[in-house]
Amino acid sequence: VDDGDAGFSVEGGATWAGAALAWGPGALELDDTARATWALPTSHTGTRRVYARWVAGPDRASEARYTVTSASGTDIWTVDQRHHGGVWWPLGEVTLAEGDTARVTLDGAGGRLSADAVRIGGGSFSPGPTYEVAPISEVAPIHRQATLGGPAELLWLDDGTESSDIRFRARWASWLSPPPEEAIYLAIHTNAGRGRGSEVYAGVETNPPMSALPESLSLAASVIGALPGRLEAVVPGWPIDPVGLGNFSEVSPRWQRLPAVLVEVGFHDHPTDARWLKDATFRAAYAEALVDGVIDWRRGGVAAPADFLPVVPGHPPGDRL
Repeated sequence: VDDGDAGFSVEGGATWAGAALAWGPGALELDDTARATWALPTSHTGTRRVYARWVAGPDRASEARYTVTSASGTDIWTVDQRHHGGVWWPLGEVTLAEGDTARVTLDGAGGRLSADAVRIGGGSFSPGPTYEVAPISEVAPIHRQATLGGPAELLWLDDGTESSDIRFRARWASWLSPPPEEAIYLAIHTNAGRGRGSEVYAGVETNPPMSALPESLSLAASVIGALPGRLEAVVPGWPIDPVGLGNFSEVSPRWQRLPAVLVEVGFHDHPTDARWLKDATFRAAYAEALVDGVIDWRRGGVAAPADFLPVVPGHPPGDRL
């Protein structure tokens, strides 16, 4: 539901302003004491994610509060509207019954509020012209830009050629989180080529030649350093290669401005690796190891305590995210 659509209302003063990255031609800017509400009907029962969209700026509210009320209860999520404008930002998940109406209310403090649009669910896009021969890797950026948001120029490289899917991912993430925002890019893949075990790469570039970012090298080292601590109890002796350097567009310093690493969890074409890749205990341990590695990197290489990770809601204390 966009501002101005049926189901949208405002209490208090508001001013409409055109904006290139708004959903539609522009968005409402709320006065300090105003609040906006979107009413979104539900067509079927299920748990879905709630997204909000706003126009960012230095004068925006640092504490913009989205309150979602439905028959299942009330959830409140707070965002900083000075950043991450022009995209569908995931707030959280709600469980709704068929015929229920979710009401999303925006208020806040610390600046002017941007009341643009709210949606429930993954959304859709206009597919554009029919592609008969182009591989999906070349079509996907158009879909990603339509469903995620962001300026259309991200679809094109500096030389006027269309961006590949992998390069779009790197450029979109770099656009979304410019300096000095703290952000990293973690690409999680499975591998092929009849090898075994895990590989972690920092990106380099050959055209033009560019070295790996120092922050990416240290992030890769922290991630690799954290893997044995979680995996040894599940798969003793799981193979883990040293930090690698790869000319991969997703983490290449030419396209990717964030500290970034590419993690190859295991080889899906090796019978042993493939069996473990489908194992829930292995997958959980690997996820914990990745979080450990990011925490260790953020702490300057100092390992986090074993019980640092939060407990999974609704699970015994031994189960951690």
